[in-house]
Amino acid sequence: MGLRRFNLAGRRRWYLARNVGGMQIAQELSQTPWMQHLERVSSSHFYLEPVSNSLFKISRDKYSPRAHFWRWLSRDIISQRLAGGLDALKEYLSNRTLARLGQRTIDVRLYGVALNPFNPLGSLYAMEFLADCSTGREYFERLDETARIAFMARFCDLVIELAEAGFYHRDLHLTNIMVDEAENIIWIDTHIKRLPKAAAERTKILDKTLIPYNFYNEKYMEMARRQLIPHFS
Repeated sequence: MGLRRFNLAGRRRWYLARNVGGMQIAQELSQTPWMQHLERVSSSHFYLEPVSNSLFKISRDKYSPRAHFWRWLSRDIISQRLAGGLDALKEYLSNRTLARLGQRTIDVRLYGVALNPFNPLGSLYAMEFLADCSTGREYFERLDETARIAFMARFCDLVIELAEAGFYHRDLHLTNIMVDEAENIIWIDTHIKRLPKAAAERTKILDKTLIPYNFYNEKYMEMARRQLIPHFS
């Protein structure tokens, strides 16, 4: 871990960061229309570092110190930054687990935590920028019905592989995957957790995951349910 300064759209911020991908010192981080599009479908902020072709995903603190001081202190400072609950660290570890299971993940460059407790952008995560890929949802929209059915089955197969290894994705939806030109599915949001052993708890997790929007609409959600439910009960 080392101190790194990043220029986020003209504002300098310091982070304690770990370089895990041989990344050189980042230059100016900027936003493009694609970054702004990602922000509209995500809860994070996105910046591009063109020299290393890196996409920076930066998570904002959940609470404001002015409006919810004690919640901000306990959750965003103590739990997230001091006690090892950092979103970027969890995502990096999940990324490594997915890769060990043989699933495709995006290359990670570095992760870090803000030094200034009043910097609301507390968690920083840099990964390779996949310029020639589409989000799973965008790719799915372009398919005909036969191809959609086949793609949804492939997507669910990845989820089943995770479940059989004892894990589940805590934010499973088509926007958290990318599809490259060879039609490979790549995880870009890699927050996974251990599945409980109790069948009732596993079923609850699946029920929370099965939201129509996550699988494009209710029709494909029900298709996914039929494929997934034997592996979560």
